[in-house]
Amino acid sequence: MRHDCTRRKYDSPTYLTRSQGALQRIGVAQRRSLQPFHTTSLPRRRFFHGLGSRKEKRLRVKASDKDTPTESTPDSTVLADDSQAFERVVRSRYSSKHFSTKSIPEGMLQKCLALASRGPTGFNVQPYVAIVVDSKDKKEAVSAAMLGPNAQRVLDAPATIVFAADNNCDRLLPKVTQALRDEGAPESYVSKVPLYVRLFSGGFGYFAGIPVIRMLLNLIGFLVRKVAFKIVSYFMPVPTPSTAETWSFKQSIFPATIFMLACTAFGLATCPMEGYDTRRLRNALELPNNYSIPVAFAVGYPESEVKHRSSRFPPQELFFHNSFGTPYPGVPAV
Repeated sequence: MRHDCTRRKYDSPTYLTRSQGALQRIGVAQRRSLQPFHTTSLPRRRFFHGLGSRKEKRLRVKASDKDTPTESTPDSTVLADDSQAFERVVRSRYSSKHFSTKSIPEGMLQKCLALASRGPTGFNVQPYVAIVVDSKDKKEAVSAAMLGPNAQRVLDAPATIVFAADNNCDRLLPKVTQALRDEGAPESYVSKVPLYVRLFSGGFGYFAGIPVIRMLLNLIGFLVRKVAFKIVSYFMPVPTPSTAETWSFKQSIFPATIFMLACTAFGLATCPMEGYDTRRLRNALELPNNYSIPVAFAVGYPESEVKHRSSRFPPQELFFHNSFGTPYPGVPAV
């Protein structure tokens, strides 16, 4: 008789409802259907708080559920932590004007450059290289090509990283198309990539061996395509023509930006520099003539803690909604 009463008690809807509430409070991911005469131990204090009775010490659940793995779901907490960490990196980045003599730990620049390689480029052409300058003689040679205070920054910073853009994307196309085939891209797309790259990059290879003639022919080709595309665009969408240098600059700046943010995440200060004599800098780094230099970074530790960061324009002057001039609402000032 006593056994039957106990059974009816554990089968009652009130008991089951309270038990499920207890499971939620102790952090069980999934609700489990409760059945009598199968028990699992729970922490005493939190279990009692859930049931509202200090006499009931065990919760009856399906024995088959005890070892059932819960289904994995995206962890919103992890995503929130990642977004907050990224926000801290972006907000803490600044251009350091002066650098200390403290050296950069071994392997840190390598990690930042590895992350930079994940930066996107059009058709995955990757028309750039990055040169790390940290030896005394090379730093002096690079410093001689810099303008104004950039010259001293190169000498003071432990390292300077120069991003160079390849203006001759034609030579990269065999490697690019082979990589696409290895990744399983359809041949109908791969066969068109060279044409797409040439249309967007504004270059159809080197037409001549003499630099002046080559530059002149590329310029004429660019102007002809610009006029032709402008006429055709009235009838159908066409690529916006650009010079080879402009296109390779655009592709190089994505990896360069990721590199700069990666340095900030690792606690390094950076100073992006564009004040330099490109010809002198190219010679100092022994770069081929088909490379241009969009940006260089002095990298290291700041000489002193920065007390003021440069301001930014109000968001309503920068971000628009659906059409130019209509501010996009809700963008906070930073």
